[in-house]
Amino acid sequence: MLIERHILSAADLQGALQQQKQTGQRLGEILQQQGLISEEQLLRFLEEQLGVTRVSLAEIEPAEEALDLLPSQVARRYQVMPLEKKGDRLVVATADPLNLAAMDEIFVSTGLMASPVLALQGEIRRAIDKYYSTPAVFPAAPEAGATTADAEPAAADEGPVARLVDSILERAIAAGASDIHITPQEKTLEVRFRIDGILQDDLALPRANHGPVITRLKVMARLDIAEHRLPQDGRIQLKLNGGAPVDVRVATMPTVWGEKVDCRVLDPRQGVWDLDKLGFSPGNLERFKRLISRPYGLVLVTGPTGSGKTTTLYAALNYINDRRRNIVTLEDPVEYLLPGISQTAINPRAGLTFSSGLRALLRQDPNVIMVGEIRDQETAAMAVRAAVTGHLVFSTLHTSDAPGALTRLIEMGVDPYLVAAAVTGVVSQRLVRVICPECSEWYTPGDEFPEGRVLNLLPGTPLRRGRGCPSCRHTGYRGRKGVHEVMSVTPAIRRLVEMQAGPDEIRQAARAEGMISLEKDARELVLDGITSVAEVIQLIANDF
Repeated sequence: MLIERHILSAADLQGALQQQKQTGQRLGEILQQQGLISEEQLLRFLEEQLGVTRVSLAEIEPAEEALDLLPSQVARRYQVMPLEKKGDRLVVATADPLNLAAMDEIFVSTGLMASPVLALQGEIRRAIDKYYSTPAVFPAAPEAGATTADAEPAAADEGPVARLVDSILERAIAAGASDIHITPQEKTLEVRFRIDGILQDDLALPRANHGPVITRLKVMARLDIAEHRLPQDGRIQLKLNGGAPVDVRVATMPTVWGEKVDCRVLDPRQGVWDLDKLGFSPGNLERFKRLISRPYGLVLVTGPTGSGKTTTLYAALNYINDRRRNIVTLEDPVEYLLPGISQTAINPRAGLTFSSGLRALLRQDPNVIMVGEIRDQETAAMAVRAAVTGHLVFSTLHTSDAPGALTRLIEMGVDPYLVAAAVTGVVSQRLVRVICPECSEWYTPGDEFPEGRVLNLLPGTPLRRGRGCPSCRHTGYRGRKGVHEVMSVTPAIRRLVEMQAGPDEIRQAARAEGMISLEKDARELVLDGITSVAEVIQLIANDF
């Protein structure tokens, strides 16, 4: 059939058959190795010739019963993925349904006849890594005679460890994780991903893998593999499947059970540099665009760590970057590269701090300056003075709401009249998880709905929630969206600042002039079915 369809020539097939006699390899494997046929073509041929069903593992969730029946060692050795039990048969996905040794092993291991379906080899490999979560790379180290808790074999650069570490990085990036935590415990090595702000378990490896895995990451990040007592920082640049480069910031820390590693994943594909896509409500978006379009002044973004402040500032810089202004940044560190903008990372060891760097940037003829964070009185004073002398300055502060940013600057030692003159607006923001679109459902809560009272929701209000599915790793959420309050510093608020009024008075005046609070903005997301009541209640409980 392959010859009839002009996929293979008779000479190609004859050569492959001759090699099969010599090596004992399967014909399809030889044809793929020689580049005569693609895996997709081979599967299509097998589907037609053998009548075997083709499946897409990305759209199928294996049954727990099937996973329990087939040991992970068998699944990995023969590259088969159990899907479900049907009577006395076990449905398994394979790229080679003619592999009789695999079918026999499945019967010996489970007592069930194998019923194969076709799937791509890459899909099978990813599914095995996803659903069988404890691959043992090294056998347990012997207790007797061990001189250290984690012997570091020279094999750390060899295949098994490299494949394991690559698999962890690939899965984290594919899942949209912002951080990878690799943490040693007494008997295990735990791997967890931070996805949508929440840590989720991924792997629990045997303790013997700790040394090789940490060493492999250190080698990739160009760190000192012999140093275990001090923290180290490094960087890995990955390019997976021909895609855009992904930066991974690696930080080690000694613990009582050995070194732990945190990998911060900076994937430019996950970045959102368009203000219209950051989740601002129409009114807040218009107000924020007016603030950042002014020729001078200080615009602050506040919120806790991990609330998306830097992303908002990057999007703001991207919005005003029209090539007619000199835009410069001072960051710790530079997270993403923005075209057409001069970005500088601070280096305290070399004497380049936020305050000294800002002093130097003012001699670079800037129009717009972004300071990553105002941390001390000197940086605060210089940012304020830059704003009142004709520069547009963006920066961040750690305060719980927008009015609190004004009083925080005064507490840091900046004169009230300068704060009132310099600050033109403040954005406070949080991130809430978005309900997964694949498993979402609308529901109507009953009369007993105590959570609704927190958000002033009436019984019978239609709401949305996620049931949990493979697409969202069974959390019910996928992705995050911003919750904002945008405060413009009006003449009335400016007078309150000069009088050193407290944040409550400033908040009351801001709301009277149209500021939408974080709570109110979050409530609208609940009513629109974007996030859940539970998510917003957690936000309120943490901050208010």
